Amino acid sequence: MTARILCIEDEEVIRTDIVHELREAGYDTFEAENGKAGLAAIRNIKPDLVISDVAMPMMSGFEVLREIRADHRDIADTPFLFLTSLADRDSIITGKSLGSDDYLTKPIDFEYLLAIVKARLSRAAQISARKEREIESRDNRIAEAEKFIRDIRSSDLLTGLQNRTAMIEQLQKDLVTARSHNSSITILLLDVDEMADVNDAYGYLAGNKLLKTVGDRLRSTINLNNRIRVGRDKEGMLSRFGDDEFLICLSEGTEIDEAIGLADSIIAGMSTPLLIEGRKLFPSISIGIATSTDKCSDT
Repeated sequence: MTARILCIEDEEVIRTDIVHELREAGYDTFEAENGKAGLAAIRNIKPDLVISDVAMPMMSGFEVLREIRADHRDIADTPFLFLTSLADRDSIITGKSLGSDDYLTKPIDFEYLLAIVKARLSRAAQISARKEREIESRDNRIAEAEKFIRDIRSSDLLTGLQNRTAMIEQLQKDLVTARSHNSSITILLLDVDEMADVNDAYGYLAGNKLLKTVGDRLRSTINLNNRIRVGRDKEGMLSRFGDDEFLICLSEGTEIDEAIGLADSIIAGMSTPLLIEGRKLFPSISIGIATSTDKCSDT
């Protein structure tokens, strides 16, 4: 994209020469005859760089710079070059204190001017790219934080499955959908038997590892069972519903025979012993199956 440069200069001959040289160098160049017109042009054009005289009628270059640096956040970082016959130390200090990027004196050395313009545009592009990276990084961190918060709210920290709150919300949505289709939904509630005995015998750390391993096996069984009909991703079907309880919500319209087939697969998947803390444990699973009524009523 061609850089846009605004030249603010009250002397027409000088302004015309500057504009001509900049256009010859390939820049998209605009012009204004005084500070007030220049300020309006900056607001409208939002140039990539401004070259401005200092002493001008209606509004000086210093006043233009002060205005955009103070009150216009979207253009406050625009590179600003002063072009003036005032080469005294006080004028240079004033311009620098207002945030000017460079200070050039008349008569104009156009070769030097073009070199300064190129350098300032390059520096501005680097600053802009860095800011974009910082904004992107900030947005990514915000997105990650929001996802983390959502995960904490909806996920069980031990197993990584949906938690009770998230599953209840999903069940409520599924019931509404099923009701609108005059259909039903089916759920399986699984209980890991004798968890209290495991905790007493081996400690809560071993008990937690057992629950996590059970959750992993349930997830694997569901993902590998192609006969299960799902209306959403299979991961969304499974949750840790209580301390030692898991709940599976099958798709709308799932037949009881299909649910029984899944229960059999789960029981078969638990037949292999689980290795917990160097011990082989053989957890038993109790499974209950429930379906909503055909009319999917609230009772």
